[in-house]
Amino acid sequence: MNTFHSDIDLTRHWQALHQELDWLTGVLDVRDTFFRAEDNVFSFDALVSNVPIVPIHPKDFYPSFYATLLENMFAQSYDNIILHNFEVTEDTLRFVHYAERVLLLLALCPYLRPELLDCFRIQDDMGREIVEFGGIQNSNHYRGFLPTGETALHILAGADLQKRALVQSIIDPQHFLFKNGILQLSRIHGNEPPLSSQLILSAEYIDLLVRGKEYVPQYSSSFPATLLKTDKNWDDLFLNSREEEMISQARTWVKNYDKVRQVVGGGGMKGYRILLYGPSGTGKTLTMALLGKATGKPLYRINISNIVDKYVGETSKKLEALFMMAENKDWVLFFDEADALFGKRTSTSSAQDRYANQEVSYLLYKFEEYEGMIFLSTNKGVDLDEAFTRRFDTQVRYSEPDEFTRRRLWEHLFITKGYFELDPKIKVNELAERVQVTGAWIEKFRNYCVLQTVAQGKTSLSADEFRQYLVSQVNTHGGSVRGNTRDLFTR
Repeated sequence: MNTFHSDIDLTRHWQALHQELDWLTGVLDVRDTFFRAEDNVFSFDALVSNVPIVPIHPKDFYPSFYATLLENMFAQSYDNIILHNFEVTEDTLRFVHYAERVLLLLALCPYLRPELLDCFRIQDDMGREIVEFGGIQNSNHYRGFLPTGETALHILAGADLQKRALVQSIIDPQHFLFKNGILQLSRIHGNEPPLSSQLILSAEYIDLLVRGKEYVPQYSSSFPATLLKTDKNWDDLFLNSREEEMISQARTWVKNYDKVRQVVGGGGMKGYRILLYGPSGTGKTLTMALLGKATGKPLYRINISNIVDKYVGETSKKLEALFMMAENKDWVLFFDEADALFGKRTSTSSAQDRYANQEVSYLLYKFEEYEGMIFLSTNKGVDLDEAFTRRFDTQVRYSEPDEFTRRRLWEHLFITKGYFELDPKIKVNELAERVQVTGAWIEKFRNYCVLQTVAQGKTSLSADEFRQYLVSQVNTHGGSVRGNTRDLFTR
């Protein structure tokens, strides 16, 4: 997951990359000299000793995106060596750190210094591309050399089989660079060797390392979600006492989740799950936005309608693409109106039922495996599969606001905010008692009243105007008024 310092120094970031690319230039020059020599004998120690520039020390360029990434990567190198059954020695660790750095910079070259790889655009005496270099040179549009896993093997190992194995232990799904979605290999065609595939820098790290900015994915078929933010705060949310108590516990969870996970370990707690259910307009989405804000992490609201598909197996494919995009990003996923996706499994009376149940089972698996937080809301009560509901850390039932809560809402939106002057005849207590609507309705009505005053160039609302607007909006958006509306504000 991204663990970048909140106060990134972009100047140091560019300085670090500049020095590292200068270092890679030296590495490639020396390697090219060895390759062109008559005996073509390669030695890693000789490569290192002949490069005139030294690579950066991450701590000298902290806090920057690149230096932090190197620190995080090197912190896991030891474990990766053990994972692949190599003996951990000082020489092995030194080689792995060197190789990890080279792999990352090779993937960066096409974006930052594509000319560095021109040394591989040569041919043998018969006019053929040189096999040892690997690489892709016949792209449809890109005219430069695109490095592959084979390119890294040539630079770092040559014909040394043990070092080739060490490089391949880095180009591996369990390695930090690939496990965290920083690098990936392009698709393999047929039975081609995996390392003949291009080393690709992910879109997230193109933004971070090449553009120096945090990654914000665009809405797409593979990621049907939008970043949910709010300028509101907890003072703008009005709940009854039971809901407030439950949400207070949820706030404690999200603020301290990372610390709890550090104490109990990743195996002891994998993600935090919260479900809010109840009628529309009662504050569920605002609550989720505020909880997301409290986490300090990006909160993505998933468009369920673009996930659920009538064709067999398509829903699972879309879910897999969604979770793959979110994996290792530490994003909070918010499934709004989630009953369409997390509904109860049915008795298998048909093949369609079996496929539907398989998709729910697959979702349950992803629901458990995702290491980030997952927020769910539904307007239809707890009509979710029991396998999901029992896995929530917090469940809160939202109700239509009672009279006390409505009074607080009317006062906050129409008195405290002070967008216009209200006729003294308009009493908040009377509105709370007689007008039975949700918080979202009251806010929408406030906006309508602002529209009318702005359009008319006024700064106040009379009781008659307020009553007229109220009746209009009840007829348009629902809600109810106890008694005759003509009696409002006449006491």
